[in-house]
Amino acid sequence: MSQASKHLYVFGPFRLIPGEWLLLRDGVPVPLTPKVFETLLALVENAGHAMEKDDLLKRVWPDTFVEEATLAKNISTLRKALGEGEGGAEYIETLPKHGYRFVAAVQRIEDTAAGDGPGGTETFAGAARGNRAKYAVAAIAVVSVALGVALVAWEWLRPRATPPVSKVKLAVLPFENLSGDESQEYIADGLTEEVIARLSNLNPQGLAVIARTSTMKYKGSDKDIAGISRELGVDYVLESSFRREGDRVRVTAQLIQSSDQTHLWAETYEREVGQILPLQSELTETIARQMRVVLPEAKSQTASLAPLNLEAHLLYLKGRYYWNKRTPDGLKQATDYYQQALDLDPNYARAWAGLATVYALLDEYQVLPAREAYLRAKAAASRALELDPAQVEARAARALVRGWYDWDAPGAEQDFKQAIAINPNYSVARHWYGMLLMADGRFEEARQEFERALLSDPLSNSIPVAIGASYYHARQFDQAIAQYLRAVESQPRSAGVRFHLGRAYARKGMHKEAVEQFETGAQLTGSGEGSASLAYGYAAAGRKKDALRTLEELKRATRGAYSPYYVAAVYVELGDTTRAIEELERAFQQRLGRLTFLKVEPMFDPIRNDPRFKELLKRIAPQA
Repeated sequence: MSQASKHLYVFGPFRLIPGEWLLLRDGVPVPLTPKVFETLLALVENAGHAMEKDDLLKRVWPDTFVEEATLAKNISTLRKALGEGEGGAEYIETLPKHGYRFVAAVQRIEDTAAGDGPGGTETFAGAARGNRAKYAVAAIAVVSVALGVALVAWEWLRPRATPPVSKVKLAVLPFENLSGDESQEYIADGLTEEVIARLSNLNPQGLAVIARTSTMKYKGSDKDIAGISRELGVDYVLESSFRREGDRVRVTAQLIQSSDQTHLWAETYEREVGQILPLQSELTETIARQMRVVLPEAKSQTASLAPLNLEAHLLYLKGRYYWNKRTPDGLKQATDYYQQALDLDPNYARAWAGLATVYALLDEYQVLPAREAYLRAKAAASRALELDPAQVEARAARALVRGWYDWDAPGAEQDFKQAIAINPNYSVARHWYGMLLMADGRFEEARQEFERALLSDPLSNSIPVAIGASYYHARQFDQAIAQYLRAVESQPRSAGVRFHLGRAYARKGMHKEAVEQFETGAQLTGSGEGSASLAYGYAAAGRKKDALRTLEELKRATRGAYSPYYVAAVYVELGDTTRAIEELERAFQQRLGRLTFLKVEPMFDPIRNDPRFKELLKRIAPQA
């Protein structure tokens, strides 16, 4: 009896076994994604003949529209996998404007498993003739030895890598906007953020997704995947593009394994604009499966991300786009877009959460008075949590308000812990929680949270500064200065970092260096904080006239509407304790969030034993 014939292809050191979806090099499996494997198989089956691009696209992606760029990436991946160029080896020839040709010598070897007769061989593309049977027997012997191990490993190696023992780490690179229209940039950025949010919620215990603030630094970058993977310390990278033409959108995505740059999966989706929301879910879950991340049984966390109204969602994405600019004007625009989204869909929890986060920052950016900004933030966060108790962003925003405005440290800590329990990958919650711990004098715990936040946001600008602040408030000024100097290297035009460094120098008694930093910071910003910080530097250096002159200029320029916290510190250095307490009392009446740090702020050490200071501190931190 005879069974159906099986066959394999032999070229160079490779054995291509179609029936097993297996490529061996010297008996060792070469991991390829299914689409890359199909591309190779199509070329090998037509070895020596030109294959048009359209024919290849139809063969590999029969039911999906795919751009030529995806095919080109498959070819590039194949060339790397085959080691093209090593020792002069050549396998795939590019035919400009037409397609590709497999040019290596290929043998097709028939394997009759029942053993009724010898297998046959057929030579393609100029393979050497003669003694084929002997070659075929040797080839089959090699394959037989390798198959025992290869077939066991294959299911784990083919489109998906073996899951690491520890948590899988993924970087979602910014979606490239191919629309040729900058006004669509908010959708590309929004897709990036939405995919990050959805993947972060899928399985926080098994999958760590790098935060947007780190991955967006690669927007428009020509750095290769290997370099990005090393800098972010990730196992996988998702590279994607977005194009909008009228009412249709096209999203192309590919998942790359960092260890060997293997393209595990690639796909192109073309949908109506109205299908963006289900597309995000489909893309997210497909990626998770490709990485062998076990999806949680309950999908409530991802389901809660979807609004009832598409237009509301697009307005929400615009809000996120402007919120991420972190400028006063950007925050104002973000507020407007979030509110427009809520006008269309009052039950959209994420828009309420976004609004809460914006309001929570408006005092810091001097857009709204603290009393007004924090009350609005609290109301928006509460509404978001009514609609979705698992809304992590809203819970973190409410925790911030409870700590910075209500001065309810226990309540804030409870909210932060709940947010982190829901999604340990949300670096913002860990960062803000660390700040709360620092304000309470729990410096080591604070640093631990900052370090954990850096795992999800390794390129953050603000978290390293927070680590420096944990040393500064602990009076470990040498360590603080070292940390701030590193931050200055990466952020030379950040006025805030200059002010942090200047205060550390001042408390260490390095007044010349402190004034230099304060002067540089004041030149970089025209804010009241810059003038007050400079005045503090002058006062600490004993330059009383310069300090008083700078204070008067600040009060005149702001018509008395300055922030009193840092002005109080100036009066402390000038030895005017009464004026310092008066300014701190004004800060208390304004409910300034910075007063949260009054318990640990070194600038107020000279008046810490004053009964008036102690009484004020008890109103802010009863347990201090």
